Amino acid sequence: MKTIISTLAIAGILLSASAFASERYSEETALCASAIASESGRSLDDANVTLKKMRDRAVKRLTVQVKYSDGASNTGECFIRKGEVESVNIEA
Repeated sequence: MKTIISTLAIAGILLSASAFASERYSEETALCASAIASESGRSLDDANVTLKKMRDRAVKRLTVQVKYSDGASNTGECFIRKGEVESVNIEA
């Protein structure tokens, strides 16, 4: 009985930690996508955003692809520190 309870507790902790990490990554992906769209002079209305790569260090480095409803797409790399985009590099 004790092993079942401890297994359930561990599973609950792991699920809550992954949900927190997922929420944080989606916030950072949205920040980067917004920066890419603004650098391109476009809006994110009806855009599909995909996180391609992420390096999680003091300064997070994300590669994000933004596909617009008209078929155009932009891929860019963002550097994010403390929830703010420091720089954006859009790939040609």
